[in-house]
Amino acid sequence: MHNRSTHIADLNLLLTIFIVILHSLYNPNKTIYHSGTYLSLYNILVTLFDSAVPTFFVISSFLFFRNLSKSQIIAKIKKRFKSLIIPYLIFSIFFACLFILLETKIGHKQYIISNLPWDIYKATYDPPIWYLRTLFYFFIISPIIFFIFQKTNKYICIGIIFFTLILNCIYQFPYDSFIFWLPSLLVGTFFGFHYPYVHDKIKLKNIYLSMCILVFILLIYIVSHYAQNSNIYYLYRIISSFFIIPISFSMVNFNKIRLHEYTFFIYMIHYVVIRIISYPLPTEVTLIPILLRPFTVVILCFIIAYITKKILPYPIWGILNGNR
Repeated sequence: MHNRSTHIADLNLLLTIFIVILHSLYNPNKTIYHSGTYLSLYNILVTLFDSAVPTFFVISSFLFFRNLSKSQIIAKIKKRFKSLIIPYLIFSIFFACLFILLETKIGHKQYIISNLPWDIYKATYDPPIWYLRTLFYFFIISPIIFFIFQKTNKYICIGIIFFTLILNCIYQFPYDSFIFWLPSLLVGTFFGFHYPYVHDKIKLKNIYLSMCILVFILLIYIVSHYAQNSNIYYLYRIISSFFIIPISFSMVNFNKIRLHEYTFFIYMIHYVVIRIISYPLPTEVTLIPILLRPFTVVILCFIIAYITKKILPYPIWGILNGNR
């Protein structure tokens, strides 16, 4: 149990760092990326770090359905409501009020107050937390998913996963909809349902690990040349988890740094931290600030999380940290 929990905790920390770096690298003007070399490097890094979101969905679904019984479903949905939707609303409301206040008082912009409910629902001022909302939508229909996976054999379940994959290649669903991520969610469901202890066995050694890394690097390089709304890139998003998970379980060990407990809170605040530290950057940015920003954001997020945990009463910290 200890090793299993450690592997997943290490993976969650790695994926959180991936997400923070991915959003930190974002440069809307792409000033330094006009050069072919810089643009290629940027696309490769984005493609690598883009594997984080689908892997998060796989792991979250796996943990929900692992050893799940019919009698536990409703209780588990309620638990996920407390750990996902409550912090989602708190952070969305807080950052909406904060930035609306700053924009109206300092920026002298007008805000249409009737937009507030929608901005809170969509987390307009903290966009990356859409993940929590989308994940909970999937958990709401988990009784249906449970019934289907319980009544059908493994091969039909695999067929359903492929059907959702093909469906997404035909129709372009919104990025933040759970249908877009349904293949990844169902992959996690499949392994949680049929192989609840599979992560005890996922550890590659020697030649197999090397081959997995080399194939993944080659895949990243090839896919980095495709647009993010292409079917090739979409397929990459779905299958990337099959590389990230075994590589992480085989190589990553964050036990000595003891930062796992901050991952959820960091995910919730990192985008706002990026926005704040990006204000001083000039329009014509250079390579050094762009490369330094991810490291600065990661360090700042961990410092803020550490201080917040120290100064807040534990029950409040628990709510903000998704009861983790």
